[in-house]
Amino acid sequence: SGSMTVYLSVPEEATQVAVFCGDECRGVAYKESVADGKSVWIGLVYGNDSDVLTFKYYAAASRFMYRTDATATYKGETAYGDIDNPVQVSFTQVTR
Repeated sequence: SGSMTVYLSVPEEATQVAVFCGDECRGVAYKESVADGKSVWIGLVYGNDSDVLTFKYYAAASRFMYRTDATATYKGETAYGDIDNPVQVSFTQVTR
């Protein structure tokens, strides 16, 4: 329980980033500018210890959704990555 902070490195085309446990949205990340003109997506995630989290982003320009195959395990009152070392996540386009 509680919350976990995630720091993600997401492709530049992303306009919205969210964190999921299964099909349930557990948090939204917001883009913050950091040093050297780079940006980090920072989000507050809610859940229960050991929940398996995945990430998705939406790119408004292409109107495509992207998802991760990678997962993170929720642990309350911790961080996944940090402002100086955001987690690099690989995304694939969602197709239907």
